[in-house]
Amino acid sequence: MDQIDFQLRCNLRDLFLEDAKQLPLTVAQRSDALSLAREFIGVDLPGHLVARRIARAFPISDIEAATLLYQGAWRRELRVDLYRPFLMTKPLRPEVTDVFAKFSDWFAR
Repeated sequence: MDQIDFQLRCNLRDLFLEDAKQLPLTVAQRSDALSLAREFIGVDLPGHLVARRIARAFPISDIEAATLLYQGAWRRELRVDLYRPFLMTKPLRPEVTDVFAKFSDWFAR
């Protein structure tokens, strides 16, 4: 575990915990909401405001929209930088390093 950056470990743990939550979205709504979220990756807008915009566009709360952002990052549907804190008070920063490519030897069989 020492090979994995501390912040990356923290982000992965937090994202994993959010992934089990159920959201009241159809598959199509989820896809559309994630497409909207992708428009804000690399934009200087805090995650909670991105979540609010998603919540206004879809039948979910701000908290559920934040969960969608966390799930999207965990499932690699949103390619965000996991080496920096992934917080709703910070903008969604674009992925710099693909975690799975960097640690691919960990997943080899």
